[in-house]
Amino acid sequence: MKTPSPTLACLIAEHPFARTLSHEHVELLAQGATEATFEPGEIIFHQGHPANRFHLIVEGTVAL
Repeated sequence: MKTPSPTLACLIAEHPFARTLSHEHVELLAQGATEATFEPGEIIFHQGHPANRFHLIVEGTVAL
């Protein structure tokens, strides 16, 4: 099983979406998480494609 980055686990735990999650649930999310950076205007998903990812926005905005 992948060991999560302490920084990534902290980012998840501090996010408003995850603040009420238990430490164990945050660790589970962090184990499966991958940190990514996107450029302005970059397409990160398409309508109609399978919803096989969960994007937790730490900084910036996403237009739908």
